[in-house]
Amino acid sequence: MWGYANDREILTENFLHGMKKVGGKEIEKDRVLTLDELKAFFGVLDDEKAGITDATRLALKVVLLKAQRPGEVAGMMRSELHDLECAKPHWIIPAVRTKNKKAEHTVPLSPTAVRLIEAALEAGKPEGEDTKDRPVFASRFESVETLARHSMSQAVRRLLGDDEEEGMDQAEDGELAAFTPHDLRRTAATIVQAARLPVDYVKALLNHNDKGVTGIYARWHMFEEKHEAVSAIEPALLPILE
Repeated sequence: MWGYANDREILTENFLHGMKKVGGKEIEKDRVLTLDELKAFFGVLDDEKAGITDATRLALKVVLLKAQRPGEVAGMMRSELHDLECAKPHWIIPAVRTKNKKAEHTVPLSPTAVRLIEAALEAGKPEGEDTKDRPVFASRFESVETLARHSMSQAVRRLLGDDEEEGMDQAEDGELAAFTPHDLRRTAATIVQAARLPVDYVKALLNHNDKGVTGIYARWHMFEEKHEAVSAIEPALLPILE
């Protein structure tokens, strides 16, 4: 911001010029939740006293079921969903919303994911308004349409007791260490690996595909393999999510 103002002579000097950046090298995270931890967390998440919005609660579950980035899930639009009532329902994330910004990413949807998404659409349905496209996980703020990615992070921290004195008993007893919504994505990927599916299936679902896969081909690239990966996640989590 200071550089922008200085370049346009709004200010005569960039007061931050030459200042060293704080922090160090980013540490790679490897937090993976156990099924017992997931059961404890979602048990509290579903409690009406938790004070978590339906959109946030459902979005966190979809992150875990689909192994997708929290920001991509939070920004999901109705127009990105296809064939929800057919044999192969899927979600196409536009290239502009993917991390590499180069190609669309198609995510097969399991039956439970479809149910959660439909519940979110119903919960966020505008009263007396029939819009062609709208957010799946609607924000509770009128000035913002889609759920903010950090809303999920704040919800997790609050339930773990990091933001308030009250939190999960498991966190206080050391039974449930702190985690982030992105750790749910990593946990889902670990479940797929535990099912002994090829690592390429995991990479495809996580959208870690080869850089050469672009354009229309990328839309359906390894769809069946990704479907197998998704099918491995659902049965492991179904007893926890229901």
